Amino acid sequence: MRSLDRPMEIVIYMRSSRAEHPWAFKSQETTIRELLDRLGIQHDRACVITDATNGVMAHRPGYMRIVAMCEQGTAILLAVQDLTRLGRLDTILCLIKRIVELGGRFVSVEEPVDTARTGWEGLFEAAGVYAYRRGRGEVDDE
Repeated sequence: MRSLDRPMEIVIYMRSSRAEHPWAFKSQETTIRELLDRLGIQHDRACVITDATNGVMAHRPGYMRIVAMCEQGTAILLAVQDLTRLGRLDTILCLIKRIVELGGRFVSVEEPVDTARTGWEGLFEAAGVYAYRRGRGEVDDE
């Protein structure tokens, strides 16, 4: 559990499969910071972590940095644009549960997942399936 006298570290995580598109990170960061503003979360000193690689790869440097923070017992608020930016559902649920166990929080912009809300696990699964299908072009958002 997190020490109440230690503030939670805010982490903004972004991933793009295409390193040649630096605008993708700026767009993701803007969207994430707007969510944090709406939630009333101070983020001017947020730790910004990026990975320019495919999300299937589990050992991405930025992702591993987040895992290391959890292994060290650091309570974080992890904010992402959508679940697919963080990784595949089967691997990220364990990470998110560990964040919560440490007294942290996870929020996603595109899917209404916020671990501060009751019932987030069921919503996570439903939103994750939707995000996966949206990424494969199986869902029309219009």
